[in-house]
Amino acid sequence: LGAAGKGMTFFGDRLIELAREGRRVLLIDGDLRGGRIGGMLGLFERAGLSDTLLHQSGFADAVAEVPVDSQRVLHVLTRGAALTTDPSALLGSTAPGELVAAVRERYDMIVVDTPPVNSVADAAMLTRHCDGVLLVARAGVTGRDALVFAMEQLRIVRAPLIGGVLNDVDLQRDAGVDGAYAAYGRYPSGSAA
Repeated sequence: LGAAGKGMTFFGDRLIELAREGRRVLLIDGDLRGGRIGGMLGLFERAGLSDTLLHQSGFADAVAEVPVDSQRVLHVLTRGAALTTDPSALLGSTAPGELVAAVRERYDMIVVDTPPVNSVADAAMLTRHCDGVLLVARAGVTGRDALVFAMEQLRIVRAPLIGGVLNDVDLQRDAGVDGAYAAYGRYPSGSAA
């Protein structure tokens, strides 16, 4: 689970690869407060997660198909158009679990993108319905204390933390952090180890 925006670049590319390989992949924007996945994909003002959880739209009507090649699609459930005055209460209800249970058999992989775990309780509540949680940190931005706090929040709710991702790494900027980074910037893109 991670924040949308630059953090989604890595995940978005990987999800597109999986869809191209023929896997059934669903991306859910779980950030009801400020999710940006719909906008990033040109899926503006359409039914999505909020509408589905509030029973204002069925899943089949709310899920969008984003073509990844001439034959395959990535399924996307945007944050939705329905407004809720209390996203935490909605995400803490039984509705998200019921939704995941209802669609789990249709997909090989379901990825839920959430707001930062340090900002609101929404991410921690959504972990109850996940098989695994990836903690996303942004290079040069996310501090050690923020990471420690995020991990503590996930530990408290017994989230199944399976790893982390450091995104937005700038090899030139971050070369001073560890001399080993500098060497990577000298290889042409496409070089294999």
